Amino acid sequence: MHTTVGSDFEASAHWFPVAVSGDIRQGEITQAFLDGQELALWRSADGTVHAWENRCPHRGTRFTLGRIIDDTLSCAYHGWRFEASGQCTLIPANPTLTPPRNACAKVFGTHEAGGFVWATLGTAPWSPAVPAAAATATAHCRAFVVEAAAQTVRERLLEHPAYGYRGIGASVVGATDADGHATLAYLTPMSPERTLVHLVLSGPGAAAPGVAERLRAARSFKPRRAYVEAAGLENRP
Repeated sequence: MHTTVGSDFEASAHWFPVAVSGDIRQGEITQAFLDGQELALWRSADGTVHAWENRCPHRGTRFTLGRIIDDTLSCAYHGWRFEASGQCTLIPANPTLTPPRNACAKVFGTHEAGGFVWATLGTAPWSPAVPAAAATATAHCRAFVVEAAAQTVRERLLEHPAYGYRGIGASVVGATDADGHATLAYLTPMSPERTLVHLVLSGPGAAAPGVAERLRAARSFKPRRAYVEAAGLENRP
């Protein structure tokens, strides 16, 4: 089940951050979710991050249960190996056999920018969610899972006058507190009723924030998350 067609949070038409770039390390496979689609993220030797459907085309085993061998992703079940393009290159039970062309992982588009790995479920060309001027000097603070639809999260954050949020992009909101601390919230639809919120510090000094700044931003967002989730529950049937 995916977000409503035509929505700003439809992942087949838009790009969203699914992970922090530094969290996707070579030799590891990481699970992520985007608009109801479970993903397997991994970084090949050339530094490129790949986002695949988290399902081996052979028997449906999750790729995240596998491992990286010689710059290929090896499924945990029968050891089939898949290169960066998604194509199977080796079937250990029959190593002399050339794997059929349809033995291929389902691959999604990825792009790294602003410290994030971005993904789309469709074919839309890469387009940043935030204007370049608003994306300068930023540092990732923390990610929150919010039990509400992404559109609901955006609407509730913008409607509360005390929070002071403003729209930065279709899937990004920002706020500046009385002390001049600026925070951006990137909203990623994990599923129709669950949103991943990446909290990012922005503005002068944000490139190298201290622990106090990160804690301040995280603590300030927790009551906002509670407010959004309470409002979201009221709207559910």
